[in-house]
Amino acid sequence: MTKVKIILASKSSRRIAILNQIGANFESIPSTFTEKEILGDVTASDVRKLTIDNAKGKAMDVANKLGDGIFLGVDTLVMCQNKILGKPKDKKDAKEMLNFLSGKMHEIFSAIALIKKEKNKLKVLSACDVAKVYFKFLSNKEIDDYIASGEPLDKAGGYGIQEKGAKFIKKIVGDYYTVVGLPLAKLLDIGRKMNIEI
Repeated sequence: MTKVKIILASKSSRRIAILNQIGANFESIPSTFTEKEILGDVTASDVRKLTIDNAKGKAMDVANKLGDGIFLGVDTLVMCQNKILGKPKDKKDAKEMLNFLSGKMHEIFSAIALIKKEKNKLKVLSACDVAKVYFKFLSNKEIDDYIASGEPLDKAGGYGIQEKGAKFIKKIVGDYYTVVGLPLAKLLDIGRKMNIEI
């Protein structure tokens, strides 16, 4: 397998940190793709398809702007009681989300799409991983203090497991990196299928 440079179609500090952690050779070029949304009640298969479509859209957006290369798109969504929780619009929205998640189990769907572009030929592989996260019951003070830190506003579901949000979590079932927002095991598996060392 050859170690190649990957273009990450994201400016997410969490995804950048994970790729740095494993020693990947990559460059971050944010996508301008507009993520698709579903309003109202959803099923797990709806969310799985949506995250994969968004991950492909982000990778393709950057691939279309550049020449040959390997492009990585990633998308993460939170589902609780058949509702999708994206990034909070503001502090009020973050408070509603955290109150909703308090004492409940929710699922994190993280999808990746790897695109190999060579002489205008495309090879696209994608996958989605799901992890279950169990929240403890949160007090109003815990929620207010967390929102005051500014941390929840750029994160799906309104919290970050790798930062202060870790104190809300009772347990997780599944891949920690899926919860952070880049399912590492799936990425390495897809890389092997494309004969790419990540």
